[in-house]
Amino acid sequence: MIEILDIKDAEPNKSNWIPISDMPNCCGYPVLLTVENKFGQRGVCKAFTNYMKEGKQLFYTNEKEFCSELTSSKLSESWKPIAWMPLPECYKETE
Repeated sequence: MIEILDIKDAEPNKSNWIPISDMPNCCGYPVLLTVENKFGQRGVCKAFTNYMKEGKQLFYTNEKEFCSELTSSKLSESWKPIAWMPLPECYKETE
């Protein structure tokens, strides 16, 4: 039996990231991505999921240092997504 996981139903794990290989194929959900370049440098960016192309999950981000071009929001090929997690809940004041 195959279980389909939707990103909005995924439980955020405060200490561990989820491998990118375990990401469901969905479009338009905001996530945090850990990305790595060819030098082993890592960064974290907020990105949006897109459908898979040629077996690869696509992502879009507004963080220009991770974009393929200055006029594009597509995640650069130089930055390989290695892990993800759902965005945390927004801050709410307690009474």
